[in-house]
Amino acid sequence: MPNYNGVWSLSTQYQNATDWPNAPILALVMGGAIQAGTAKTNICQRFDMVSSSDAVDFGDLATASQQQAGFGSSTLAFSAGGNTGSRTDVIETHLYTNSSTVTDFGNLAAANDRLTGMSNSTRGVMSGGNIAGSGTINVIQYVTMASAGNTSDFGDATSVHRLSGGCASTTRGVAFLGETDSATINIIDYITIGSTGNATDFGDQTDSNYGPAAFSNSVRGIRASGYVSSNTNVIEYITIASVGNASDFGDLVEANNGPTGFCNAITGFIAGGENDSAAALDRIQKITISTTGNASDFANLATAVKRNPASASSAHGGIA
Repeated sequence: MPNYNGVWSLSTQYQNATDWPNAPILALVMGGAIQAGTAKTNICQRFDMVSSSDAVDFGDLATASQQQAGFGSSTLAFSAGGNTGSRTDVIETHLYTNSSTVTDFGNLAAANDRLTGMSNSTRGVMSGGNIAGSGTINVIQYVTMASAGNTSDFGDATSVHRLSGGCASTTRGVAFLGETDSATINIIDYITIGSTGNATDFGDQTDSNYGPAAFSNSVRGIRASGYVSSNTNVIEYITIASVGNASDFGDLVEANNGPTGFCNAITGFIAGGENDSAAALDRIQKITISTTGNASDFANLATAVKRNPASASSAHGGIA
């Protein structure tokens, strides 16, 4: 409030800050395969990570799709590539605040599905995937999220990979590699997002798997779930600024594969996936990133998705 001279007192405002409304920190879950086997959905779902409310229907993708790369800035969520019945090279964007705003951003270097995405506040990076005629690839490509256009070449991953998990700090991007054309792998790669060049070996995951969820704040990267010889409930973590093998974090509520992951600076979420009965999940589980421990149930998706939807978080435009 103002003092007797009409000047606003910052200390008074700070004391009353707890009464101010919290702005929503939003995540979008885009597409994915639904309950009926390989049927794909074009549904975009929005989730408020500050509240414990369930996700809500928030418009549609341009085309029903699964196995896209997801990443985002503070204002835009990106869905890149994927499978719409065949592989696609389309990159589209979605405003977190407007369900009707779906925009064609540009194109990948080639039609590609099962690729992984990561971003800081400036660049979105896509690594690996599977393209027609070439199988699984090690190509890394990027876009500048503020400027629409096609991807540019970044470099190469340490191995061909698909169905991997990606996360990033403000400076580093990390990929928990999934599988090659013939085997699952436990490699962790990293890049410096602001430059270009080939990826460097970071360390190893606790197991070889594909189809995990991954996310990070500025300090820790998390990988959760996946498929080894069966679905896994493993959650593991790395310290992004260092190198080394992943460490055990805890367990999911339910073993699954093919979920998607997103977070704010404090809490990480694992959404959807497929359980051991091959049923699509609408469950959203949460963890506290800075600690270790098991996940807990938090909320539900508006529509169950079982296989590799894309997701993005508005918090990742200002990673903290």
